[in-house]
Amino acid sequence: MANKVTYTNIHMSININGILKNFKRRKMTGLFDDKNSLPVSDKLAREYLDYCLKKGWKLIPMCHENECPEFDHFGGGCPGHNTIK
Repeated sequence: MANKVTYTNIHMSININGILKNFKRRKMTGLFDDKNSLPVSDKLAREYLDYCLKKGWKLIPMCHENECPEFDHFGGGCPGHNTIK
């Protein structure tokens, strides 16, 4: 019988203020995709990040929302997801 190993997957996240600072003079075109997996414009990306900040969020996940349902937008990020192999 093989030993099973538990792994913890942790989704990466983006600090909203950090990305706005790093892309202050650069366009965000193509940085995000819409629900149809099409790249969004610089204007739409900035509007989305502004919307997130107004909600009090500090982080956004670098995955689809359904992949990390317990994501903490207020600073904790992904709590980790255990998988056994």
